[in-house]
Amino acid sequence: MKKLLAAFLTLSATLIPTSVKANQIEDHKYLIDAIVKVGVPVIVNTRVHCSDKKYDGHYGNGLLFICQDNVKVLNGKSVLWTKNDLDTLRHEAHHLVQDCASGGIADKKYSLLFSEKEEYAKFVIGSLGAENAKIIWNNYKKDGYDDADILMELEAFAVAKIIDARTIANKIIQFCTTP
Repeated sequence: MKKLLAAFLTLSATLIPTSVKANQIEDHKYLIDAIVKVGVPVIVNTRVHCSDKKYDGHYGNGLLFICQDNVKVLNGKSVLWTKNDLDTLRHEAHHLVQDCASGGIADKKYSLLFSEKEEYAKFVIGSLGAENAKIIWNNYKKDGYDDADILMELEAFAVAKIIDARTIANKIIQFCTTP
Protein backbone atom coordinates (compact mmCIF):
# COMPACT_ATOMS: atom_id res chain seq x y z
CA MET A 1 0.00 0.00 0.00
CA LYS A 2 2.81 2.41 0.86
CA LYS A 3 4.48 1.71 -2.51
CA LEU A 4 1.20 2.44 -4.30
CA LEU A 5 0.74 5.67 -2.35
CA ALA A 6 4.34 6.71 -3.05
CA ALA A 7 3.80 6.03 -6.76
CA PHE A 8 0.66 8.15 -6.76
CA LEU A 9 2.42 10.99 -4.94
CA THR A 10 5.26 11.08 -7.44
CA LEU A 11 2.83 10.89 -10.37
CA SER A 12 2.07 14.61 -10.26
CA ALA A 13 5.70 15.44 -10.98
CA THR A 14 5.38 13.70 -14.34
CA LEU A 15 1.82 14.73 -15.15
CA ILE A 16 2.46 18.43 -15.64
CA PRO A 17 5.43 19.33 -17.79
CA THR A 18 6.44 22.95 -17.40
CA SER A 19 4.79 24.99 -20.16
CA VAL A 20 2.80 27.52 -18.16
CA LYS A 21 4.16 29.98 -15.58
CA ALA A 22 6.20 28.15 -12.95
CA ASN A 23 4.02 29.21 -10.01
CA GLN A 24 0.89 28.00 -11.80
CA ILE A 25 2.57 24.69 -12.57
CA GLU A 26 3.67 24.24 -8.96
CA ASP A 27 0.16 25.03 -7.72
CA HIS A 28 -1.36 22.52 -10.13
CA LYS A 29 1.19 19.87 -9.12
CA TYR A 30 0.15 20.56 -5.53
CA LEU A 31 -3.49 20.10 -6.60
CA ILE A 32 -2.73 16.75 -8.25
CA ASP A 33 -0.77 15.69 -5.15
CA ALA A 34 -3.79 16.53 -2.96
CA ILE A 35 -6.18 14.60 -5.21
CA VAL A 36 -3.93 11.54 -5.23
CA LYS A 37 -3.19 11.84 -1.50
CA VAL A 38 -6.89 11.38 -0.69
CA GLY A 39 -6.97 8.24 -2.84
CA VAL A 40 -8.27 9.46 -6.20
CA PRO A 41 -6.19 8.50 -9.25
CA VAL A 42 -5.52 11.25 -11.80
CA ILE A 43 -5.38 9.82 -15.30
CA VAL A 44 -4.49 11.66 -18.50
CA ASN A 45 -4.92 10.90 -22.18
CA THR A 46 -6.05 7.28 -22.17
CA ARG A 47 -7.94 5.61 -25.02
CA VAL A 48 -10.66 4.37 -22.71
CA HIS A 49 -11.45 7.89 -21.43
CA CYS A 50 -10.50 10.18 -24.30
CA SER A 51 -11.14 8.36 -27.59
CA ASP A 52 -14.52 9.92 -28.30
CA LYS A 53 -13.25 13.47 -27.63
CA LYS A 54 -16.52 14.12 -25.80
CA TYR A 55 -14.94 15.42 -22.59
CA ASP A 56 -12.03 17.61 -21.61
CA GLY A 57 -12.13 15.74 -18.32
CA HIS A 58 -14.38 14.10 -15.77
CA TYR A 59 -14.57 13.25 -12.09
CA GLY A 60 -16.81 10.47 -10.85
CA ASN A 61 -16.74 7.21 -8.92
CA GLY A 62 -13.42 8.09 -7.30
CA LEU A 63 -11.54 8.69 -10.57
CA LEU A 64 -10.45 11.91 -12.23
CA PHE A 65 -9.33 12.01 -15.85
CA ILE A 66 -8.14 14.74 -18.17
CA CYS A 67 -8.08 14.62 -21.99
CA GLN A 68 -5.56 17.27 -22.96
CA ASP A 69 -6.04 19.69 -25.84
CA ASN A 70 -2.71 18.98 -27.57
CA VAL A 71 -2.53 15.20 -27.18
CA LYS A 72 -1.67 13.35 -30.37
CA VAL A 73 -1.35 9.79 -29.04
CA LEU A 74 -3.66 8.42 -26.36
CA ASN A 75 -1.04 6.54 -24.38
CA GLY A 76 -1.65 7.72 -20.82
CA LYS A 77 1.15 10.28 -20.93
CA SER A 78 0.72 13.99 -20.54
CA VAL A 79 1.80 16.64 -22.99
CA LEU A 80 2.36 20.32 -22.33
CA TRP A 81 -0.61 21.64 -20.39
CA THR A 82 -2.73 24.41 -21.89
CA LYS A 83 -4.71 26.97 -19.91
CA ASN A 84 -7.84 24.96 -20.77
CA ASP A 85 -6.25 21.74 -19.47
CA LEU A 86 -5.44 23.43 -16.16
CA ASP A 87 -8.92 24.96 -16.01
CA THR A 88 -10.38 21.48 -16.58
CA LEU A 89 -8.24 20.07 -13.77
CA ARG A 90 -9.52 22.76 -11.37
CA HIS A 91 -13.13 22.18 -12.52
CA GLU A 92 -12.97 18.41 -12.04
CA ALA A 93 -11.11 18.79 -8.74
CA HIS A 94 -13.99 20.93 -7.48
CA HIS A 95 -16.37 18.06 -8.28
CA LEU A 96 -14.22 15.97 -5.90
CA VAL A 97 -14.74 18.64 -3.22
CA GLN A 98 -18.50 18.52 -3.91
CA ASP A 99 -18.36 14.72 -3.57
CA CYS A 100 -16.58 14.84 -0.22
CA ALA A 101 -18.70 17.71 1.14
CA SER A 102 -21.67 15.40 1.49
CA GLY A 103 -20.04 12.24 2.73
CA GLY A 104 -17.05 10.58 1.16
CA ILE A 105 -15.31 9.80 -2.07
CA ALA A 106 -17.42 7.89 -4.60
CA ASP A 107 -20.50 7.65 -2.39
CA LYS A 108 -22.65 9.20 -5.14
CA LYS A 109 -23.62 12.09 -2.84
CA TYR A 110 -22.64 15.57 -3.98
CA SER A 111 -23.26 18.93 -2.33
CA LEU A 112 -22.97 22.50 -3.47
CA LEU A 113 -20.51 24.48 -1.40
CA PHE A 114 -22.66 27.57 -1.83
CA SER A 115 -25.89 26.19 -0.41
CA GLU A 116 -27.75 29.46 0.11
CA LYS A 117 -29.55 30.53 -3.04
CA GLU A 118 -28.49 34.20 -2.98
CA GLU A 119 -24.87 33.41 -2.11
CA TYR A 120 -24.74 30.78 -4.88
CA ALA A 121 -26.22 33.11 -7.51
CA LYS A 122 -23.90 35.95 -6.53
CA PHE A 123 -20.85 33.69 -6.77
CA VAL A 124 -21.78 31.98 -10.05
CA ILE A 125 -23.09 35.05 -11.87
CA GLY A 126 -20.25 37.17 -10.48
CA SER A 127 -17.70 34.64 -11.73
CA LEU A 128 -19.16 33.59 -15.05
CA GLY A 129 -21.54 36.37 -15.98
CA ALA A 130 -25.27 35.89 -16.50
CA GLU A 131 -25.00 35.19 -20.24
CA ASN A 132 -22.27 32.53 -19.87
CA ALA A 133 -24.16 30.88 -17.00
CA LYS A 134 -27.26 30.73 -19.19
CA ILE A 135 -25.32 29.21 -22.10
CA ILE A 136 -23.81 26.56 -19.80
CA TRP A 137 -27.24 25.84 -18.31
CA ASN A 138 -28.85 25.42 -21.73
CA ASN A 139 -26.06 23.19 -23.06
CA TYR A 140 -26.26 20.84 -20.09
CA LYS A 141 -30.07 20.84 -20.23
CA LYS A 142 -29.88 19.88 -23.91
CA ASP A 143 -27.58 16.98 -22.93
CA GLY A 144 -30.20 15.68 -20.50
CA TYR A 145 -28.76 16.83 -17.17
CA ASP A 146 -31.21 17.54 -14.37
CA ASP A 147 -31.31 20.91 -12.60
CA ALA A 148 -29.38 19.72 -9.52
CA ASP A 149 -26.51 18.42 -11.68
CA ILE A 150 -26.43 21.63 -13.71
CA LEU A 151 -26.12 23.66 -10.49
CA MET A 152 -23.10 21.48 -9.58
CA GLU A 153 -21.57 22.11 -13.00
CA LEU A 154 -22.12 25.86 -12.83
CA GLU A 155 -20.47 26.00 -9.41
CA ALA A 156 -17.50 23.99 -10.74
CA PHE A 157 -17.13 26.29 -13.77
CA ALA A 158 -17.20 29.33 -11.48
CA VAL A 159 -14.67 27.83 -9.06
CA ALA A 160 -12.32 26.85 -11.89
CA LYS A 161 -12.49 30.36 -13.29
CA ILE A 162 -11.66 32.34 -10.14
CA ILE A 163 -10.27 30.02 -7.45
CA ASP A 164 -6.59 29.08 -7.64
CA ALA A 165 -5.38 25.48 -7.71
CA ARG A 166 -3.74 25.63 -4.28
CA THR A 167 -6.98 26.75 -2.60
CA ILE A 168 -8.92 23.93 -4.29
CA ALA A 169 -6.23 21.48 -3.16
CA ASN A 170 -6.55 22.67 0.43
CA LYS A 171 -10.34 22.17 0.25
CA ILE A 172 -9.79 18.63 -1.04
CA ILE A 173 -7.52 17.92 1.92
CA GLN A 174 -10.03 19.52 4.30
CA PHE A 175 -13.15 17.77 2.94
CA CYS A 176 -11.79 14.43 1.70
CA THR A 177 -9.29 13.40 4.36
CA THR A 178 -10.80 10.90 6.75
CA PRO A 179 -9.68 11.26 10.35
